[in-house]
Amino acid sequence: MLDPPSRGTLLFDEIDVSGLSEAKRLLIRRRMSMVFQKPLMFKRSVGENVAFGLKVRDCPRTSMAELVSGALDEVGLAEYRDRLATTLSGGEMQRVALARSIVTKPDLLLLDEPTANLDPGAARAMEEIITRLTKSKVTIIMATHDLSQARRLAQRLALIMDGRVVQAGTANDLSDHPASMNVARFLSGEYWQPISSYQGGKV
Repeated sequence: MLDPPSRGTLLFDEIDVSGLSEAKRLLIRRRMSMVFQKPLMFKRSVGENVAFGLKVRDCPRTSMAELVSGALDEVGLAEYRDRLATTLSGGEMQRVALARSIVTKPDLLLLDEPTANLDPGAARAMEEIITRLTKSKVTIIMATHDLSQARRLAQRLALIMDGRVVQAGTANDLSDHPASMNVARFLSGEYWQPISSYQGGKV
């Protein structure tokens, strides 16, 4: 955990991670990956950026090359492998960040508003990739302020207001049976607060 919780219980795959040793927590962290709102690129090639997580896991070089190629194919950047990552556009860098996150084959992928700073075309490209990923074995938790995006991408939604989950379910559940007047107002566009969309079924 980067920031240990001050209270409550944090479960991963039904395991309470708060009481584990640092070594065991590290093993669990390595089953997760994350894409932030603003991508951070190393001043290296696209391929080297994508390979970073594999290197820290001591992945064999022969396997690494194949995995990097597969991840770049997944995000549509196979021909960018030898380019300097910091020279790419914002949308391309975000796809490199996504490739770097999926190349390690995580069980859980965390996405922090991955399209918030992208132009409409780049955002659509990211959404298409995310949609494909939802058909794989990875569970995705994605934070977004865009309600229409959440409805397009998510199998389940969790609506957060004032730092608390006030309702969770499918998009139809929330629309047809809002838990409160504030939820109803938010869904009708009268109330604005962050929303998180949950993909997959492991978490």
